[in-house]
Amino acid sequence: MSNPIPWHPTPDTPLPAVTADAKPPGRWRSGRNRNSGGKAGLGPDPTKLGILPAAAPVPLWVWGGVLGLIFWGAFTPNFLLTFGGALVLPLLFKLLWRQGEVPLLLFSCFFQWLQVVVPLIIANYYGQTLEAHFGIPLRSEATWLGLMGVAVFAVGLRLALSGCVRSIGPTVEKEVAGFSIQRLLLAWGVALGVAIPIEIICRLIPGLAQILIPISWFKTGIVFLLGYAVVRQQRGYAVFDLVIVAEFAMGTLGFFSGFKVVFIVLLLLLITTTREWNLRVALIYLALVAAAFASGTVWSAIKPGYRDFLNQGSGQQEVVVPVAQRLDYLATNIRAMDEAEFSDGFETTLERIGYTQFFADTLMKVPLEVPYEHGRLWWDAVSRPFMPRLLFPDKLAANDSDRTRKYATPDVAGVEEGTSIGLGYMAESYVDFGPVFMFVPIFLLAQLFGLAFRYFVLRPGMGAWGYVIAFAMPFASTSTFESSNIKLVGPVISCAIMFWPLDHYFGESIKAWLRGGAAPSPRQSRRKRRLGQGAGTRSLEPEL
Repeated sequence: MSNPIPWHPTPDTPLPAVTADAKPPGRWRSGRNRNSGGKAGLGPDPTKLGILPAAAPVPLWVWGGVLGLIFWGAFTPNFLLTFGGALVLPLLFKLLWRQGEVPLLLFSCFFQWLQVVVPLIIANYYGQTLEAHFGIPLRSEATWLGLMGVAVFAVGLRLALSGCVRSIGPTVEKEVAGFSIQRLLLAWGVALGVAIPIEIICRLIPGLAQILIPISWFKTGIVFLLGYAVVRQQRGYAVFDLVIVAEFAMGTLGFFSGFKVVFIVLLLLLITTTREWNLRVALIYLALVAAAFASGTVWSAIKPGYRDFLNQGSGQQEVVVPVAQRLDYLATNIRAMDEAEFSDGFETTLERIGYTQFFADTLMKVPLEVPYEHGRLWWDAVSRPFMPRLLFPDKLAANDSDRTRKYATPDVAGVEEGTSIGLGYMAESYVDFGPVFMFVPIFLLAQLFGLAFRYFVLRPGMGAWGYVIAFAMPFASTSTFESSNIKLVGPVISCAIMFWPLDHYFGESIKAWLRGGAAPSPRQSRRKRRLGQGAGTRSLEPEL
């Protein structure tokens, strides 16, 4: 199989600055460079210089999956749809797979693709069309539009990264090799200590949520860096295991399925640190995916009763029960779960992953019953970040279920049942602009997220600290097909405004502290960041 990360630097591998006047290395000249030690016909090995091209070939296992889907689809009533869906997968990898880097953007698009394709796979398994199996007209049309929307989103992200042809992987890996495990653990404890009161404050004063909630998300990025440092330094596994167990427990004891973040972090960590693909690595992946799916199945089975227990019948998204009682409830109900309940949870989880039913309902209802909105939904999403509730107390609350009831189907639960069911930003784009021009806001949204990723992650000088910001920003929200445009546009703008001064004044100080050294002053941090940006303005690799 292909190796997604063909090279990992050793701790003492030099990473020289790359200036704008640097000439391309000899790998583009014929003949052997005797001074470089490179292979014949290649010149100096760029990896010895700490340089890695960002573009990467599509892994062989992806092509294997594509061919398998196409071959299987040929014997089903959905061959063309299966063929089209399969071809989108290598497109995502070709556009967004970057060597040696954490594949956050690729994960976002891949999971959206999975949500569109899973209902198709289920229908193929039963040998039926989507409409016949699910009993929802226009399900195929919704799938086609969803696949095209995912492809357009990926193209928008890739164009926003145009010119970023040098991988930051070697730089990040060298940084985490020098981070202090103890200080990363302490940073996680501090982030946890900050997140808990933030949750309480936002519950008491909802108007502060837009400002404070993103700060609590730093914890996820720190967990990722801790795992990366542990794997890179080959020590501290017990510490990381303890953190993972704690994160999983806290995610399970809450109102929402926060435990799924643990599996996302572990999957991204495993992908980033994998050096060679073999049977052992494949089995680890499968075990991790199986554990995530099993956890989701159990959660789906017990969720309705568990949430009623947490809020004691108030119907609000709140937890009023002590931790000991929550643990007792979970232990009792999980032990009492029978095969029928587990099967129902399994089907619910599959339905939850596959998310084109409301899009199909929207296609039936708009514009036949409800007219196009001509941009009203997207204007609401764009204007909300500049209207904080503290200054605009009369601003209507964003309620996903209300939109779903209006444009798709009235038969969905809402905040009165302690839940929120979204229509999805692609369906909202269709409601605004129809089946053709709906892709314009999707493309622009991808540009917004791509530029934010480029600035906070790929900008020279960011390094590993950039991934902490990336996990704190709502990039993970783009991985769900049902995310509303309100929950995508507003948070990314708010986070960018809030995280810029934090990075500008304290980014280098935080990295220095994580290395175990004395933190430089804010002025020294800004000077170091400027010097870092001055170097590497031109890549030694040609753009691919």
